[in-house]
Amino acid sequence: MLIQRHWWIFIAIAITVMMVDVDITAVNLAITQMAAQLHLNLSQAQWIINGYTIAAAAFMAFAGRLTDAYGYRRIFIAALWAFIIFSLAVAFSIGPITIIISRILQGATIAFIFPVGAVIIRHVFPQKQQAFAIGLMVSIAGLSQAIGPSLGGVMVEWLNWRWIFIIDAPLGIVALILAYYFLSKQQTKKAIQLPPLVVMSFALGLFSFMVALNEAATWGIASLGFIFTFSTAVCLLLVFARVEWRAKYPLLELHLFRNRNFTIVNVIRFVTILIFASLLFVLSLLLQTVLQYSALDAGSILLVMTLMISVFSIASGHFVGRFGVKLSLIIALIALSLGLGLLAFINMLPTLSLILPALALLGIGFALVVPATSVGLMHSVPPQKTGIALGLFFTNGFVGSSFGVAISGWLLQGLSFSKLTTLLALQHFSVSTQNLKLLQDIMVGAKAMNSLQREFPTSIANNLVTITKTAFLQGVSWMMLSALLLMFWSLVLVHFYRNYNSIITRKRF
Repeated sequence: MLIQRHWWIFIAIAITVMMVDVDITAVNLAITQMAAQLHLNLSQAQWIINGYTIAAAAFMAFAGRLTDAYGYRRIFIAALWAFIIFSLAVAFSIGPITIIISRILQGATIAFIFPVGAVIIRHVFPQKQQAFAIGLMVSIAGLSQAIGPSLGGVMVEWLNWRWIFIIDAPLGIVALILAYYFLSKQQTKKAIQLPPLVVMSFALGLFSFMVALNEAATWGIASLGFIFTFSTAVCLLLVFARVEWRAKYPLLELHLFRNRNFTIVNVIRFVTILIFASLLFVLSLLLQTVLQYSALDAGSILLVMTLMISVFSIASGHFVGRFGVKLSLIIALIALSLGLGLLAFINMLPTLSLILPALALLGIGFALVVPATSVGLMHSVPPQKTGIALGLFFTNGFVGSSFGVAISGWLLQGLSFSKLTTLLALQHFSVSTQNLKLLQDIMVGAKAMNSLQREFPTSIANNLVTITKTAFLQGVSWMMLSALLLMFWSLVLVHFYRNYNSIITRKRF
């Protein structure tokens, strides 16, 4: 049986979505090796992850409008070419500045892939297949992010972290060939309006917000730099919200948030993506820096979570369809809460006997929450608003991912450092400012644990290794408790969700 034209187009979209999503999470397993080779500090390591996602979030708002102006074929192909070029720029970077800039540019290109992919599906697929194809695209995105850490571990162990990005070139070329051949050149174009105030306030507001969060641990939240940057971000985003709310042709359709179900699924998506990104960042450091696993072994351990996501994602869509969004979200959030609850005891039992069951529960929760929020989104907006809603949905996810990495780095450094200074005082250790900075860098993965052996005599170094590990584990434990609190409030929020079937029943009667 011959594959129909629209499915060839979908394969091009699927390859592209898979590439960009793997690049979101694969870096977590490579960040330790990257930090060692490129001499990165914590802030720079966070920017390698965050620069990618925050650039995607900042520019995704404009993708739909530019697609209207230039046609989805031109935008998709241009974005794909740019992604390949900037992926290679990341792969061959030689220092912190070049790799951060390349990652930001790489992230900016993917802003045009998700919403444009949804637009393409709406144009080339029969109406009866559109919802299925869009749902499949969202599922591929979620699964790709899930398997990213394991693939990253394999690349780092057998090749080099640079291959995570080099492999994008041949895959991207395959997608380009399919797009060139199967996407129609005849497309309706229309004039657009992109007010400079809206564009600048949103992009600069998000960027300033991430700068403030990324540098909070370094600057201190009472510093003039943090206060100024954070205040600037808040002001810019308030300006954007005010102008956007009154705009005749808004970029993000903030009015959609008047719909209660739409708001609830977006909030839950934001919280769960934030926790997912935080977990990948923190667990990668925990497994490699504290528990001393190799990147390949760490990736294999995280595979427990990603395999659960892969296996349960197959059935979760049917589960959501049969039992509804509300029950699915409740079960997903309970599974996530149980997994986080187990990890909250990591300071008492830092072994695989605790970590593996926690990862399995987390995998089940994440596998169910992705289709549940996606279906909830589809049911909360009219069909003609699906593309705009998906743009907001993906923007929300990328912002949540960026916040997760930034906040987890900030909390981990702050909470661990607090415990570290207490333990040093109890052991009557007098450590210089330079060596204290070394201990901080080790706790957040910017330096290897064996760095202590070069700075201190063996007996002192061994004691400091124990103290550093204890402080790190305590910081992780407190972070898991903070995530549990978010899960509790998410469960409260789900109580107010109205299932789609119940809405239809009420309208009939």
